[in-house]
Amino acid sequence: MNLMKDASAASLQSVEVILVVTTEADPLASCLALLPAAGEGVNLSVTVVDNCSSEDIRAALRGARVSANVLRTSAVLGFGGANNVGIQHAMQKNPPPDALLVLNPDVELPPGSIRILCGVLKDMGCGAVSPVTGDKLGGNLEAPLRTLWGRRLPPVHGRGWQLMEVDRLPGCCMLISSESLRKIGLFDEQYFLYWEEIDLCIRLRMANYDLLIAREVSAIHLGAGQGRLKLHRAYYMWRNQIYFAMKNYGPLLGSLFLARRLLISNVREVFTYLRRGRAELILAGLAGLCAGFCGEVGHSTSRFAVLSSPYRQS
Repeated sequence: MNLMKDASAASLQSVEVILVVTTEADPLASCLALLPAAGEGVNLSVTVVDNCSSEDIRAALRGARVSANVLRTSAVLGFGGANNVGIQHAMQKNPPPDALLVLNPDVELPPGSIRILCGVLKDMGCGAVSPVTGDKLGGNLEAPLRTLWGRRLPPVHGRGWQLMEVDRLPGCCMLISSESLRKIGLFDEQYFLYWEEIDLCIRLRMANYDLLIAREVSAIHLGAGQGRLKLHRAYYMWRNQIYFAMKNYGPLLGSLFLARRLLISNVREVFTYLRRGRAELILAGLAGLCAGFCGEVGHSTSRFAVLSSPYRQS
């Protein structure tokens, strides 16, 4: 890394890492073991939100080379709600961190990666930045090439960084400036699960903040794709697109957005489910659609919405 990038990252004084642990399957210990190298040269603090997990959080921390605050929720919260607990705790510090890294425990960050993300955030003045994420086998290691509306995205060249400007970032790893969160607020907990990180990104863009993918950093998301054939994912993904569209685009544009989603994305998912022999996922998605059109938000009691696996953003 050149001297300009060193200075840029160093001028971002502090980063709070927010880790939400929901089940014993969350690899917290291995994630904590990677953080010192990933955050070398950056003043890191860590907050672990124990989302009513059965994991021995204290045992994982004893072997770690980073110290962490542990917060326990009184009930199982959704992705946004659990992360909000950690973010609110961090923002009440004096002084608060300059940026917050929302990070899934199953994401492996390479050495120096947080420093690069900090440099991009500082140099470019963006609202948030993420690495390129992919699975353990090296698949999906590409930045999004199209917006939510299908428009192709051009690369961005800024101050020596290899960047891609996008309209949404992966919820599994997002470095967000504290300043931008103070302006737009936290995750919308009405989603409970899925779409809340996209909602946050839309609000950042509406507040004139750019969202960037740092193509210099490739992070491994161990759970990438593993939850895509789960009933609760189909239910919440199909349900929450309705709330998202009406909230962010209004009746007219929201209806156009939903029509495009239904005719392209959801139809494509139906064929995927049929190829996999998983017709029950279609039923879960349709149940989610019906619930969404009826105005359901938050934690659902539908049998299709039962959390059958650790839930994280993918």
